[in-house]
Amino acid sequence: MTMRVLVVCIPQAGHLTPLLPLASALAEQGDEVVVASGPDVADTVTTAGLRFAAAGSGPAQWFPALSKRIRGVPGDGLPAARILPYFVPRLFGEIAATDMIDDVLDAARALDAHLVVYDPVAFAGQLRTFGLNVREVRRETAISIWPPILQQAEPGALTMRPTPLPAATTQPCRPPLIYLTLGTFSNANLTVFRTVLDALAAEPVELIATVGLDNDPDALRPWPANARVERFIPQSELLPRCSAVVDHGGSGTVLGALAHGLPQLVLPQSADNFINAEMIEQSGLGQRLLPEEVTPDAIARAVADVLADPAPARRAAAEIATMPAPCEIAHILRERYS
Repeated sequence: MTMRVLVVCIPQAGHLTPLLPLASALAEQGDEVVVASGPDVADTVTTAGLRFAAAGSGPAQWFPALSKRIRGVPGDGLPAARILPYFVPRLFGEIAATDMIDDVLDAARALDAHLVVYDPVAFAGQLRTFGLNVREVRRETAISIWPPILQQAEPGALTMRPTPLPAATTQPCRPPLIYLTLGTFSNANLTVFRTVLDALAAEPVELIATVGLDNDPDALRPWPANARVERFIPQSELLPRCSAVVDHGGSGTVLGALAHGLPQLVLPQSADNFINAEMIEQSGLGQRLLPEEVTPDAIARAVADVLADPAPARRAAAEIATMPAPCEIAHILRERYS
């Protein structure tokens, strides 16, 4: 039986990317799929060949709304451990859910959905709360994208490979190539990029940094002779050549690097970055430097350390390779819910 599936997510790459392969797999097996999210990800969804339904606005409007509500800068001065508990109920629970819910309900009714798959903080996806007769699959509690070395799935949850298997054979450069990224959302602080560039300038490595489409690489000139700075390079092209990654701790970057067996130095910037950074360090997959710990000397030492111990990251890559592919999860969902 063909399913009619509504996928609900926050309109940011870190929230959409883990769900998009599953949405595509559901569509490829013949199910009717609509992705409901903010307009910022419309092109990404339609380029993937999926139907898009606009739901609410997005973070560019949500953050000012939260600032107005609290009469200040959201999260200003909070210690790292409190950032996520602060933002989830306020930004995603109060602001985002209210903004998205009417559009999500309209999309669900128009599709006549009987299954909704939703991002963990896309609370507007909890449609049974609003009286719709749908089955709900929450990505995280019902479908885990984390390899066991990082996080054990909850009892009864399905595990799904979080990223495609590397298309290219890993061929690390010599001297070692380090990839620096702060993702697409937490990349506004160019001082962090500059600190890493300075830290590795005299080290026996090469460095490629991507600063994001909204930043100008020339703002970081002059950069060291062993460095190159670009707005964007597809990670699928870059990671097979790397020996380590310096990143912000976004889920997509963390999992993409691990799929290639790369150790990481995580410099968390916001939201779940701090949780992911802690998991990476505690699992032996890399190191973490909190904002107040980020200095050129600390970065240079940490990069040398992770380069010296790639074995745990390679074990994580082996675990990811054995996780069920999205097409397998799509088949299981059809068997359970159609």
